[in-house]
Amino acid sequence: MRDRVSTFSSARVAHLLATEFVPVAIDSWDYRHGRGEIARYYMRFAREANLNPPNPDGNRSYQGHYVITPSGHILAAQNRRGETAALELLTRARDAWNRLDPSIRGQEVPKETSGPRNLPTPALVLNVYSRVSSTNRKVDPESNHLAREMDRFNRSRTGLDHLWLTERDTRLLDPRQRKVGERWHAPLYLARRIARFHLVDNVRGEPDHYGQKDVAKARLELEVLSRNEEVVEIQIEGSFRMAKAGPYPTRFDGRLDGRIVYNTQSRKWIRFDLLAQGISTGRGRYTPGAPDGTFKLAVAFEIPPDDFAVKIPPQGMRHRDQYLTP
Repeated sequence: MRDRVSTFSSARVAHLLATEFVPVAIDSWDYRHGRGEIARYYMRFAREANLNPPNPDGNRSYQGHYVITPSGHILAAQNRRGETAALELLTRARDAWNRLDPSIRGQEVPKETSGPRNLPTPALVLNVYSRVSSTNRKVDPESNHLAREMDRFNRSRTGLDHLWLTERDTRLLDPRQRKVGERWHAPLYLARRIARFHLVDNVRGEPDHYGQKDVAKARLELEVLSRNEEVVEIQIEGSFRMAKAGPYPTRFDGRLDGRIVYNTQSRKWIRFDLLAQGISTGRGRYTPGAPDGTFKLAVAFEIPPDDFAVKIPPQGMRHRDQYLTP
């Protein structure tokens, strides 16, 4: 399928959204835990839609795709992924809108001036992609729809998040005073941030992040490979090992390698390519359908091709202090 990374990378879905709807992307966690008028507005239609059953531990996710009127009246809702599902949702919503009483259409969205979270301004943002690079899972063709869909996601889809580096982070990585062949360690807290919040399997949904005590190893070492008057090229390598117990035990153990290029004239990072690969096992509370037993997981980092990602906080920033100082 064409929408390897996101449902909304489909040209047909993007065109329909741009021409006939007002698309809004939010983190449902902010509003599920918020107390303002917008949070109450969101939870009214999210509870009414009732898209996701509770987990065995009693937790419930309210994420999904909702098409609503400004007043919060639901036109259509679903929590499926892919181009076909999105087009069906938008078609149903458009038909429901056309049948709607005009007096309901014109009501307004509640106003709220304060944002859901006080977030820092990142100095550098990296896209983070996760892929299940191999799986031994065998799914019976007669198995239920969810099992078949999860198997398809394991084999073809990519999870997406963003790594935020602060000004302090980039200052500690700054290679301007380093000589060719010089090696130094990235700060431990940065290696732990990457391990806890980004070396996770989020291919099928929102992962359970590793806790502070779950990280047995997190190491990143840099070495200057070459430099001239304009750029410095750096090799980065490291290793990691995490294991999480509890009702949803998970583990990830492997290595990280990459190349970084820093422009000393513009003082900008012009390349920041990292790849973590290793052996993983288990599933999270909201990531059902993981491959059976152990499987290979790959997580790649790169500078985004545009500035859009700068505006989207990492999932780990829901817990701001832990993310910045893990």
